[in-house]
Amino acid sequence: MRKPVKALEMVKMLTENEDYIGFCIGITENSNSRKNWSLAIYIGNGFFLHLYDRKNGVNESVFDDILSINQIHKEALKNKNWKSKDVKYLDTFLENDFEFAFYANNIIEISNEHKLDTKNIISTLKSNLSEIHQLKEGDVVVFERGFYSHHAILYDTSYMTVVHKWGEPENSIPLGIASKSIIGIPNEKACVSEDFVIEVAGYRSLSKGNHIYDSKHKPSNPFTEKLNL
Repeated sequence: MRKPVKALEMVKMLTENEDYIGFCIGITENSNSRKNWSLAIYIGNGFFLHLYDRKNGVNESVFDDILSINQIHKEALKNKNWKSKDVKYLDTFLENDFEFAFYANNIIEISNEHKLDTKNIISTLKSNLSEIHQLKEGDVVVFERGFYSHHAILYDTSYMTVVHKWGEPENSIPLGIASKSIIGIPNEKACVSEDFVIEVAGYRSLSKGNHIYDSKHKPSNPFTEKLNL
């Protein structure tokens, strides 16, 4: 898993290349000794479009606005007249302690590369965020892969990561071509790794794994609690 970067690094990255329009970005705010995770999409000129935050859930109105666009492409995202409450400027994050996770998921490029309907990808992302909002650390997360499903355990809600058995470690794959994240096809060498939920899902759906004992026992996080042997 690539480590999150600070705001100054993100500013430099985004201002140097407008091709980043359409990328999803995780934002973790360190506030009152708690870390709050949210998700945004970069729309150019240093602006983010707010999609989700851990406290309030999915931003329904902004998803409705995106889906109302006739043809969703980079210029459409950049030039649309968005509601001020849904847009945040990159410089405003410099005043406080924020960390950014730049996900290898560009909605526009995934749509073009795999000949998929962009609106379907947006709708799936919205549905996935609704599922993510219900998850707790220690929950099983099921990622749909069409002819099979991939299972992982939610590890850290501060950065929204899962632990799972997968392909090559994320940091060994160049940004933007992480096939294991976008397509979901494991590489030959398997290992246990920590990865961002959004990247593992890619353009496919995810859900909370149901267990027959969920109604009787409260799920615990096996990574933070000691086992009583």
